[in-house]
Amino acid sequence: MMSLLFTCLYISCLFGSAWAKFGILEYRHSIHLTVNEPDYPQLSLSSLERIANSYIDELKGQSNNLVPKQDNPYDTEPLCEDASVYRTIDGTCNNLVRRWYGAAKTPLGRMTLHRYQDGFNAPTSQYFFSPGELPTARQVSTGVLTIRSNRSARNTHLLMSFGQFLDHDFALSPESGGEGGQEEIKAQCCEVPVSQHVGNLSECLPIFTPNDPVFKRTCIPFLRSAPIPPFPGDQNIRHQLNDLTAFIDGSQIYGSTNLKAISLREFVGGRLKAQIINSEESLPSKEDNPSSCPRKSTRCEFVAGDIRSNEQATLTSMHTLFLREHNRIANKLSSLNNHWSDEKVYQETRKIVGGILQRLTYAEWLPVIVGKKLMKHYGLAIRDQGRFNGYLEHVDPSIATEFSTVAFRFGHSLVRQTFSRSSEDTISLNQIFDSFRTIHRHGSNALMKGLVQDPVEEFDRYFSKGLRNKLFGAEADLLSFNINRGRDHGVASYQDIRRYLGLTLYPTYTQMVGKTHSLAVLNDLEAVYPSTLDIEAFPGGVSELPMEGAVVGETFAHIISEQFFKLKFGDRFWHESPNTETGFKTDQLQEIRKISFAAIFCNNIVGVQVRKQLLHLESYDNPKVSCDLVPKMDLSKWKEKTS
Repeated sequence: MMSLLFTCLYISCLFGSAWAKFGILEYRHSIHLTVNEPDYPQLSLSSLERIANSYIDELKGQSNNLVPKQDNPYDTEPLCEDASVYRTIDGTCNNLVRRWYGAAKTPLGRMTLHRYQDGFNAPTSQYFFSPGELPTARQVSTGVLTIRSNRSARNTHLLMSFGQFLDHDFALSPESGGEGGQEEIKAQCCEVPVSQHVGNLSECLPIFTPNDPVFKRTCIPFLRSAPIPPFPGDQNIRHQLNDLTAFIDGSQIYGSTNLKAISLREFVGGRLKAQIINSEESLPSKEDNPSSCPRKSTRCEFVAGDIRSNEQATLTSMHTLFLREHNRIANKLSSLNNHWSDEKVYQETRKIVGGILQRLTYAEWLPVIVGKKLMKHYGLAIRDQGRFNGYLEHVDPSIATEFSTVAFRFGHSLVRQTFSRSSEDTISLNQIFDSFRTIHRHGSNALMKGLVQDPVEEFDRYFSKGLRNKLFGAEADLLSFNINRGRDHGVASYQDIRRYLGLTLYPTYTQMVGKTHSLAVLNDLEAVYPSTLDIEAFPGGVSELPMEGAVVGETFAHIISEQFFKLKFGDRFWHESPNTETGFKTDQLQEIRKISFAAIFCNNIVGVQVRKQLLHLESYDNPKVSCDLVPKMDLSKWKEKTS
């Protein structure tokens, strides 16, 4: 779910001939992943795909209609206002030397060498080491991963939900044709024989499910991620787009293009657009929703900075929580500084919310995921006093495909089959996917209270039925999608990634027992992969034993830690920066340091019961506390003296 879209951007296609054949599953996954409308035509997905395909055709020796290489938009550096004290919406000019670093609509990075089957473009189809064809993604999923509930005795479901919300701040790789118009092509991926997948159908990578133990269907349509051209000097291979800024900057709240940002603003008092649903401040609805919403139509959407905000109801609720926090802060800043313009209030509030997100991530969420040992090893801990002086101009914060396509999908293992909205009532995962109607029926407040009440599922090879066999209530398997996406992106093997990370390599399965995996898991891996060198990254990593003091296993923990190192050390606008213009004044920074999940919940959810650590279940060491006792920011530190 962390990277899977549920968006109705091109909803008219739902009732067209293609979707009449397949239904709501392909519709919901069809715009996986739909691109945001660009600010400049040179960065449109169709233009980037056209240029990339010309490069790929040249590598294939089919150079009849090459696009001139000077059309590559990354050859031209963005124009920057070096003295700007605010981030750009699209992430350009964060690095004043390498101005594309971390910007929206730029290529994903890589930690390891690619493993494209043809050396530059074709998805991985054979074992990495042993001879022979890989099993289908679904065969790997059913062979290694399974359905079972194994709930945590320590952590709450908020751990999963915030992780998904965070993922949508910095990673979105659209499918080929993600600007719309590929729906009929996707439907044909299973109708037309693979031998005839030429022209527009060449982007098909269907998942075959013959003799499946559960599914009656024998094929699930699947499109490859759109190809885009490389940065100048980078290897000329197939690259994938990150449509969002890489930075933890609130892109999922504010957008990653100016067009999106403008559409979300009230332009009064620095506030974002909102609406009231059942007495609760909520996300605004999409303007062209059918008039029957939310009674009958499945075509209903909310609007937020990220197009996946409607994927499931607790994700929508997380968006709502931070919309409220933005508007709460904006109202207070406007009251304190009635001479400030709407633009000034908006930008200052956006800066504060960005600092809040960084603080919540690095102070509360990330230590639970990777453990204190790696937090220290990678320099990820944040300070309670003083400033962070570690910004490194040469660090590229771009999101690595090993992170977004593999390791950061660990959250799929954490998802429960049921979600509480009160101590007595639960909602099924299938209902949660119907976000618009679920929010109208139950409200965000109840769902948010449930997130901090319910235990999360443990990180392991066990998954909820609603993800493994019944995604969106249909015959589909999210884990198969993850495995297939890794092949699409030419991701290196599990062992290759461990080698890059400097971790111990194990030539035999026997040597791995108790060190990386349990014996039972290794037996299942060996039944699918003849050699340890053949193991694919997602099934190998998601089935690891957790590290001591961490949620995830060793391989995923190091991938995640390295990426978050880059997001901190490669961000010129990091909230602890010594630059008080791009960052915060000393007294303001101390207020940011007071923030916690408990404070955010207390500020924005009526009647909520909190604990000091909302990511952890109630215990003797983590009892309920009154919101009156939870430290909160004093926004008077932002009051500007006037003459």
